[in-house]
Amino acid sequence: MTVRHLQYFVEVARERNFTRAAARLHVAQQGVSEQVRQLERLLGVRLLDRSSRRVELTSAGAAFFVEAATLLTRLDHAAEQARTLHREESGLLRVGFGEGAALTLTEPILDEVRARHPGIQLELRQFNYDDPSAGLSAGVVDVAFVRLPVDTAGLATERLFAEPVVLACAAGHQLAARASVRVSDVLAEPMLGSSTGDAVWNGFWQLEQFRAGRQRRSCRGRPHCSRRWPR
Repeated sequence: MTVRHLQYFVEVARERNFTRAAARLHVAQQGVSEQVRQLERLLGVRLLDRSSRRVELTSAGAAFFVEAATLLTRLDHAAEQARTLHREESGLLRVGFGEGAALTLTEPILDEVRARHPGIQLELRQFNYDDPSAGLSAGVVDVAFVRLPVDTAGLATERLFAEPVVLACAAGHQLAARASVRVSDVLAEPMLGSSTGDAVWNGFWQLEQFRAGRQRRSCRGRPHCSRRWPR
């Protein structure tokens, strides 16, 4: 039994007419009749009652029609899924990178993508701290390696690893000799910090949740200035 047997039978069952079924299938009527006869011989049952005016389903034919039509629908769906996956696996994937976002994991991740999806072409773009989303917010990349936190509204994220946040300051600064520093120790210090269009990023690096509305002191023009760097 072949898919063609099922297709021809289902079309005849729907049209109740061999001529109209053949026209819809774009084949000769004799071919449709022969395929249906072959199907009946394979099954060992009569599926259709034929007359010169109309074709009717037998009880066996009616039951077989329901299952055959369902099977053809599922086959069409499976074929469309396969075509969709093929298109997805043979296109262009635009990948953005924040400054040092994935560090030494970057190349292994990209190598794994290339190994699993050899048909995909990777287009790599690097972004500085002016765009913490590495192109995602602007829609110029499809996926990106970023340093959280960023505004993830409308985005799906997966954490690759966690890392500490450290304080960088001048060697002569009063905090330089300490083994550890609390957030409260630096709130009054003038600090460098880039301002971006991402409010979540800005708020995190400017320590807004600890300031209770107090403005941070600008570092501009001060010789002993501390700067927060993600590492």
